[in-house]
Amino acid sequence: MNLIFKNNAFIIFTGFILLSIALRFLSFQYSVIDHDESTYLVIAQEILDGKTLYVDVWDTKPPGIFLLFAAFIKFFGHSIWVIRLVAAIFIGLTAAFLFLSLKRWGTKQKYALFAAVSYVLLCTVHKWNFAANTEISFLLFTSIALFFFSGKKCPANFFLSGLFIGLGFVIKYVVLFDIAAFWIFYVFFFSKEHKLNQILRNSIAMGIAFVIPYVCLFLYYYLGPNFDAFVFVSFVVPQNYANSFDIIQSALFVLEFHLIYAPFVFLFILALWKRKNRKIVHFSLIWYVFVWLIVLLPGKFFHHYYFQLLLPLAFLLPEAFNNDTKVQRFLLKQKKFILGFFIILYLSWNIAFQYQSFLKKQDHRREVAKYLNEILQEKETIYCNYSSIIYFLTSTSPPQKYIHPTLLTKQEHIEAIAVDVEEEMRRIVQAEPDYMVIQGTPHPIIAKQIAERYLLQQIIADEVKIYLRKK
Repeated sequence: MNLIFKNNAFIIFTGFILLSIALRFLSFQYSVIDHDESTYLVIAQEILDGKTLYVDVWDTKPPGIFLLFAAFIKFFGHSIWVIRLVAAIFIGLTAAFLFLSLKRWGTKQKYALFAAVSYVLLCTVHKWNFAANTEISFLLFTSIALFFFSGKKCPANFFLSGLFIGLGFVIKYVVLFDIAAFWIFYVFFFSKEHKLNQILRNSIAMGIAFVIPYVCLFLYYYLGPNFDAFVFVSFVVPQNYANSFDIIQSALFVLEFHLIYAPFVFLFILALWKRKNRKIVHFSLIWYVFVWLIVLLPGKFFHHYYFQLLLPLAFLLPEAFNNDTKVQRFLLKQKKFILGFFIILYLSWNIAFQYQSFLKKQDHRREVAKYLNEILQEKETIYCNYSSIIYFLTSTSPPQKYIHPTLLTKQEHIEAIAVDVEEEMRRIVQAEPDYMVIQGTPHPIIAKQIAERYLLQQIIADEVKIYLRKK
């Protein structure tokens, strides 16, 4: 705690938060950046309205992300921009804990600051970085865990480190590979400095703390009526959902990451080159490799998976300036020009991208929601195959429990979750929605119902048709 106050915590945390907000605020109002984010919003709102997760509303993720979104909506309001603002704050907080962690490793303040600022920049480089996805949330907990892990190697710090990664685990299970990297580094590189009983105490403290959040979650479902649903989502679906390993696609995915983040990757490689501070280099490398393993093993090449790699990447960047090489001397000699050029280039890209993607681009989903909000009567309902965010924007409950659109349309998802699509469509029809919001060709059962019982009311953007049920 003294370290935090000595480094002017308020200024550090506020500065990184404001930087993160400034680099993302143009994206706050746009309705859909990523369909996963829309799913979290709708399910969170349904939970607040008394619905039961994995029974009334369903998704493949652990409960953590839905509970977080529900808390944000409950305390800060029913708004998309609030969620995006919170995501920006989380990124700023993660950068602040990264900065404090590096200070605990003995990194010079200016280089620790460079790494933390780099993390914020890394989080706004790729187009899929702007949605409030699970990675943004669990990386905050990982960064807090890193802060305690970077301190004195005592059971209290290991307990707190394990506890915070455990909290991240109930958001997304992939953080298991973060704690594995932390523990393996500690065991292998502190075996000569610490006695066996000290390593055992610290390891046990970390392990016990890590499982506490999940054990609490497990007991909650075990003692309740929905344990089977929880077990299916937690243990069966992940096995069904994974694809077989494809070495070519994996290699291309890795290559794409390193090209997208090329300037930072260059510094990362430079830090590995001389390895002056071997301990921090080995820790970063182990962490980086372990995260890549969990990114690639499921065989799903979604770009928001890159987010998890940004923390170990940024963590090593200060070491690029800790080597007496020709490249380092050149970088230090030309640092003002290089930094100035890079900042101008980055800001130009950042503003231009957000302007084109979120300001200039027409938001048809908001147009649909605006039209519906003007005609919807109290207790009237909607079925929408267009975009799940329509339910959130109109404050209506979906007639189906599978919220993410691909769960009922993509064959690999249908097989993974063992859903009877026709039965789900019949349930939607039996619910008799007052309005149908349709894009493209709907399922035959829905199409038959529309033809028999609905009248076309409006077409928006030449592709979204809104039908009203005949009274």
